[in-house]
Amino acid sequence: MAKATTTVKSYQDIPVDRRQEVIAWVDSDSGGFRFKRDPSRSKTWHFGCRLTAWQVGDGPVVHEKVFVRKERLNDADSLKLIRQTPKGRLIQFQARLPKDASSLQKSQWYWRLDGPICKPGRAAAKRMKEFGLQKPESRILNDRVFGQLKCEADQEEFQGTVSYCGEELNVSFLAETSEQLASLLDYAKPLWKLRDTWFRHWQLALFSYYQAHLQENWWESEEKLTKAVFRQHLGWPVGMEFLNVEGVSSYRLTGWSEELFSDHGIDAFGTSINEMEFQF
Repeated sequence: MAKATTTVKSYQDIPVDRRQEVIAWVDSDSGGFRFKRDPSRSKTWHFGCRLTAWQVGDGPVVHEKVFVRKERLNDADSLKLIRQTPKGRLIQFQARLPKDASSLQKSQWYWRLDGPICKPGRAAAKRMKEFGLQKPESRILNDRVFGQLKCEADQEEFQGTVSYCGEELNVSFLAETSEQLASLLDYAKPLWKLRDTWFRHWQLALFSYYQAHLQENWWESEEKLTKAVFRQHLGWPVGMEFLNVEGVSSYRLTGWSEELFSDHGIDAFGTSINEMEFQF
């Protein structure tokens, strides 16, 4: 974070190699992307995203094009960053100006991502005009399977709720156009039709993952964590997201249980019912 006496009014004002709190607008013409420098040899991905307006700390909004990037990511982590940076979205993150920044040309200005990307709070989101942006109108679609889906004015996803076993489940479709939404609905409906099988497999697969990687998080040490006890605490997913990245449709199921994961949630990513990867 820059010193309190330092007001960042341009890219050149940013202190080198010091963590910054940044709110920024993702380029409306292009969202996050990933690449390999040598696809034939590299096993890791590099992530990049162009920003067209940004603010460091309590400084003014700066209208200069800057990239934020992160290197040496596995497949799941690079895709997650792409999902978090669709074009035309306001995001918040922590980053550092690399030490070699002074030798780069303006077209290569960038921050190195130094933490997670998240949505800014409501107070920041209401300041879109300062980023030179026009607030779009909300859009609503009524679907016979998923009910009312609403795309808020400052978002690029349609959101709604569905009911499963008497509990509400948040559902979202990461889509910018009606064509993209229609494609994701075509993908999501067969999965939802088989939701009993889908969610049971999610519970069983997550139990195996928990035993292998998260057993130390089980705080009820006097109670043996059987499959039945695990399912009782876990329940059903609390969130369901559908998206398309690089031409491939996929889903994310989010689970939450204070007894199992403390104050964290856990995400399952996949393209089909029987194959999913977990990220805690």
